[in-house]
Amino acid sequence: MAALIEQQVEIQEEEEVEEFQLIEKLQQLGINQGDIKKAKEAGYHTCDALLMNTRKKLADIKGLSDAKVEKLLEAARKLCPNHGWMSAKTVEQQRSKEIVKISLGAQAINELLGGGLESKCITEIYGEFRTGKTQICHTLCVTTQLPPEQGGGAGKVAYIDTEGTFRAEKIRAIAARFDLDADAVLDNLSEEFNVAVLITNQVVSDPSGGAMFVADPKKPVGGHVLAHASTIRISLRKGKAEQRLMKVVDAPNLPEAEASFQLSTEGVIDYKD
Repeated sequence: MAALIEQQVEIQEEEEVEEFQLIEKLQQLGINQGDIKKAKEAGYHTCDALLMNTRKKLADIKGLSDAKVEKLLEAARKLCPNHGWMSAKTVEQQRSKEIVKISLGAQAINELLGGGLESKCITEIYGEFRTGKTQICHTLCVTTQLPPEQGGGAGKVAYIDTEGTFRAEKIRAIAARFDLDADAVLDNLSEEFNVAVLITNQVVSDPSGGAMFVADPKKPVGGHVLAHASTIRISLRKGKAEQRLMKVVDAPNLPEAEASFQLSTEGVIDYKD
């Protein structure tokens, strides 16, 4: 299984290189190596980086004339034919090829999220203590490394621990549940592109006057600033015993709905009533 993961990650890396064309490839289209070096020294490492900037800004690169900038842009467009305006149909086709949905460990919440945690998207999960935020993160550390046909991304994970709650032994238990080599799982690191970003947030009591009329008068920390930074917002709350409830609060492609899951020593699992 570990060998399978490594092979799939290599294939994924090759695809990502094609998605982000390195500026060195411009030499194949007749661009002078010296001009490429000047662009790199100015901070432009991909063809997309060139195309996302104005001619006026690129002309500020030391040693590049307007004519050379135009030649660079012309060559970059040939390597990135899809850069710029695209039809909605083209966007749909690209998303169907690129977007990965990663299992959170329980079928009900995977269905709630349209298949799982979405790549190229920032998903925020908030809730009070012991609602499952850390368990979800630990479970995703493992499921991300599963092959796509098993609900994974055949990828790697970057875990930024700000509270000191990461536990390697929990990863080992979850890896055993999915028949993965625990050492290989712990050794994996993050990919650079096409990542699924999950951030967890705390909640605070809302002391406003209307709080007495709502069942759960809590709100996520960060207010509108953090809300606008997230593509998908998900709330968590406690249910009976180990039951937890996940609700889609805001998402561009998902209806407002909720589902149950359960916490266990093996991470997030389906809720058993």
